Amino acid sequence: MQLAGSQFTDTTAFVGNDLSTLPDFPAEIRAPAGSLSGVSGFQLHFSSSDIQTPGDSPDVLVAMNPAALKVNLKDLKKNATLIINTNSFDAKNLRLAQFDTNPIDDGSLSNFNVIPVPLTQVTMAALEDLPLSLKEKEKCKNIFALGLMYWMFNRPIEITLKWLEQKFKKENRTYWKQINAYYLRDIITAIQRRYLQPGMMLSRLCSRKEFIGIFPGTRQLLLDL
Repeated sequence: MQLAGSQFTDTTAFVGNDLSTLPDFPAEIRAPAGSLSGVSGFQLHFSSSDIQTPGDSPDVLVAMNPAALKVNLKDLKKNATLIINTNSFDAKNLRLAQFDTNPIDDGSLSNFNVIPVPLTQVTMAALEDLPLSLKEKEKCKNIFALGLMYWMFNRPIEITLKWLEQKFKKENRTYWKQINAYYLRDIITAIQRRYLQPGMMLSRLCSRKEFIGIFPGTRQLLLDL
């Protein structure tokens, strides 16, 4: 998740937004997967105006498992958007996160805009025909989530595509390009609202009325695993 956050940061800087990051590393070394102490996150504060603080209450949380939701729920703004990987909300992970019931179903998230997405399932399906192990395919879900954020916030994907090609060029496996096309360009139709965050120079030259759908204010994004 730190890697996905770094890529979103690089892309955000490239398009001209001011930004500040706040990586959040696990509280314990080698904490059990799915436990509260093993949550790793990456918070990004970006804006078309100057940013003075590294962290704040997030507008969007990508929760890859119940523990990530449990740890960060108290910090979210009212009506914040929650993108939840529903495939990880099984009995075992709910127990590790100390949930008595499934928060997706029990009404406890009614104050938020909840977008349930089977991230793991969709990623595995997208990579079904590629010669990767199940473990390699499962790892790609974080990059798939990154692709969703690129689409939601109108970020260009070319910077990350180039980075992926450079990172895996020594592997000499042509299907990496196919993977890029799948999980960075695929769109989950459940996400119906998109935001266009203009660069700092653009927002200072143009009024809000001239660019319908452009939001010069700040946005807080938190990716959590």
